[in-house]
Amino acid sequence: MTMDLISTWQHALKDIDSFELDFVCQSHHKFIAPKLESYTINLARSDDTLQWRVEEHELEAVLGLWTWSLLNSSPEWLQNGLGRLVGLSESEARAEDTDLYFHKWIFRQREARMVSTKMVCLPQCMFGFFSGLYPNDKEILVVKTENRLETMAAQDIYVQFIRSVFQNMGELGGDTNVISGSRDGYVAHNNRLDDLVNCFEASNLGSREDALLCLVPGLRHRGLLPMLSGGSSVVKSRIKELTASRNWVEAFSILWWLCERSEGEEFELSVFELGCLCRRAILQTDPNIQAEGYKYACRLIENDPRTRFIRSLRDSRPTDWMDADQRPEQWKAFSLQLGWVIWHITQKISDRQGIQSSLESLGIHGSSVPIGKANGSENQGKKGEQAVLHWLTNNDEGLYSRELLSVDDRLALDWLCQNRHHALLDWLIARWVELEERCPGFLYHITIWAVEGKYRVAIDALRRRGVSINMQNPKDGSTPLIDKIMAGDRKAIQELLDAGADVNGSHSSGGTPLSVASHKGDLETVSLLLRKGSRVNIQDSDGFSPLMYATEGGHVDIVRVLLQRGANANLGSFGGSTPLMAAAADNRVEILELLLSRGAEVDMESSDGCTALILAARNGSTEATRLLLSHSANVHKRTLGGETALDSAREYDHIASECITLLESAMA
Repeated sequence: MTMDLISTWQHALKDIDSFELDFVCQSHHKFIAPKLESYTINLARSDDTLQWRVEEHELEAVLGLWTWSLLNSSPEWLQNGLGRLVGLSESEARAEDTDLYFHKWIFRQREARMVSTKMVCLPQCMFGFFSGLYPNDKEILVVKTENRLETMAAQDIYVQFIRSVFQNMGELGGDTNVISGSRDGYVAHNNRLDDLVNCFEASNLGSREDALLCLVPGLRHRGLLPMLSGGSSVVKSRIKELTASRNWVEAFSILWWLCERSEGEEFELSVFELGCLCRRAILQTDPNIQAEGYKYACRLIENDPRTRFIRSLRDSRPTDWMDADQRPEQWKAFSLQLGWVIWHITQKISDRQGIQSSLESLGIHGSSVPIGKANGSENQGKKGEQAVLHWLTNNDEGLYSRELLSVDDRLALDWLCQNRHHALLDWLIARWVELEERCPGFLYHITIWAVEGKYRVAIDALRRRGVSINMQNPKDGSTPLIDKIMAGDRKAIQELLDAGADVNGSHSSGGTPLSVASHKGDLETVSLLLRKGSRVNIQDSDGFSPLMYATEGGHVDIVRVLLQRGANANLGSFGGSTPLMAAAADNRVEILELLLSRGAEVDMESSDGCTALILAARNGSTEATRLLLSHSANVHKRTLGGETALDSAREYDHIASECITLLESAMA
C-alpha cells in the first residue's frame, strides 16, 4: 500500500526494486563475535494492475525466524507493552533535538521516557523490553507501546523498508500546517505524512502513534521532514488572520507551541515571530492585547521556552537537559534584545514603573543592548540605535515624523548587522516590509544597502519576509544585480550572486544582467555571469541579445567569449537586425571577421530588406564593405524601397566614395 501511494506522488519516487534488511548474526560458537549482515527483499510491480507486491511468505519467514531468535534469547520478550526507540540510532535517541521533534511531530498520547541504553539491543533492533535493573539511568528516549514482539519486529522491517524508499525521494511535498490536537493543544500536520500513517494503520502494523514513531525519524534522517516554524508562510498567514480578527490569544498560543518544540533555524524563526508579535501587541491600544503581549514577552525573557516545557513533562529528564546556555541557538542574546525593545516602549507610557520593575527583576534595563559602533564610529552607532528605536517603539502613526530612507535608516541597518543583533534586525525588516505598500520602492533601497554592506543575514531576513533579491525597482524597472553591473560594483555583484540572485532576472524592458554587462564592456562580469549559468542567447523585449549589445558597443573580447559559449551569430532583433548588420554599419571589421567565422549569414535581411552590405555602404564603412564582398555578399540585393548597396553608397557619396568604387567593381 505504501509503495502504491508514493507512486502516485509526482516526482516523489525514483526507481526502486528492493530494500535491505540488516540483521546481527551470532555464530553457534560464542567466542566468534557477531556480525551485521544484509538480506535483500525484492519488490515487484504487476504489469496489469501496476500495484507493488512483495513475496509475503518470504517476509513471514524472516519475521518468524527473527522473533524466534529473540524469544530464544530471553523470555522477557513475551512482555506486553514493549518500548520503541525514538529515532534510528542510539546517538539520535540521546539527543535533545530528538525530544523536540518527538513533541512536535509524533507525540499524541504516549509520552517519551528516558531509560538505560541497555534496554534496546541496537543495532539488532530498535525496540526492547522494560526492566527494573537500571531505574536511575536516563540515557535514551523510548516510548512504551501496547505492542507485542511480533508487531514490534514487523515495524522494524517496515522502518528499514521505508528508509530505502525515502532515500529515493526528492521531497515529501504536500501541505504542512499546525492544527488543533486533542491533548497537546496543537500538532504538526502534513497531508502526505498523514496518508502514509493511514497506510500503516490499514496494514495492521500498529496505532497512529506507532506509525509516526516509524515514519518521522526516517523522514528527518533523509532531510524530508517539512520545515515548520513561526516563519513558515502558512503559519504567518494564520497569525495574520487571527490578529485581524482580534484573536491574539490563539496567535500567541500557536507561536509559543512552536517555540517549545523547535530546534536550530526553526527555533530562531519561531522566537523572532513571537517576539515580533509581543512588540505589536504592546503597541495596541486595547489593554487586554497589551497584557497578553507583556505576558509572553516576560516568559520569553525569563526562560528559553523549551527549557520551561521540558521541565513540565511528567517523565523527568537529566538535570542539564535542554540547558539554554549549552544550546547552539542564541536564546540569551534574543531575550536581551526583546527586553530592550519592551523597556523602551514602556518609556512612552505613564504607568511604566510597575512594568519596568518586572523587567528589572529579569535583568532587563535600558542598556541591555549595548550601543556599540557602526562603521567604526560610536557616534554613528548611537544614531543607528536611535533609528532602530524609532522604528520599533512607535506605532504606524509615529513613524512619519521624519524623512524616510534617511542616512540614519542606513545606519540602523549597519548597526544591527555589524553588532549581530539579529532579532532586532528581523523586527526592523518586518516594519520595513509593512511600509512598502505605502512607500513603493522602499524595500528596493534596503536590499541595495544590504548588498553593499555584504549583510547576508539581512538579505536572508528580507527573503524570509517575502522580499525577492530579484525584485524590480518600481521606479525604473531595474533589478539590484543589473544596477550593480551598471555601476561596475564587482563586490556587490559577487555578493548578489552568492546570495542566489537570478543571473537571468530581467529588467522590466526585458534586459538581462548579461546584456547589460555585454553592452557595458565588462568582460570580467560577462565571464562570471556565464559561469553562473546566464543564457547566452536570451533576448530583451526588442529582441536584442547579449551578442548584439556587445557588437554595438564594439567589445571584441566579449563578442569572442559569447561566440565561444554558443551565442547564435544570426540571432537578430525583432526588427530583423543581426549582429553582422550592426558590425557592418559601424565598420567593426574584427567583429565582422569573428561573426563570419562563426557562421553568420552574409545576406540576411532586416524587416525593411537591408543587408549587412547595404548598411556598410550607406555608412561609408569601406573595410566592412571590402570584407563582406570577399565573403560573396550579394551586391544585387535590394531594400523594400528598391535600393541596392551601390544606390545607398551613391546617396551618401560624400562619405562613401571608396565604397562606391568597390561596389562598382564587384558589379562589373
